[in-house]
Amino acid sequence: MAAMFTGCTLLVTESFDPMATPSFLASNDVTVAGSGTPFHLAYLAAQRAAGEESIFPHVRSFPGVAPPSHPNSTTT
Repeated sequence: MAAMFTGCTLLVTESFDPMATPSFLASNDVTVAGSGTPFHLAYLAAQRAAGEESIFPHVRSFPGVAPPSHPNSTTT
């Protein structure tokens, strides 16, 4: 709701496609590219395929979260 009040553009796809979504976001000048490990891996693969030129030249952040811990792992 806040996006509508501040004039943000929300980029929405029906489903995440690791091949198509980075291209869609790049063609729409994404500035905040989220939102978790599968997305970040797709962005990295797309950038590697693109070479030196940035696929997201206007991006300001890549928010995300860490994957859940394995039940057998220990925390200190």
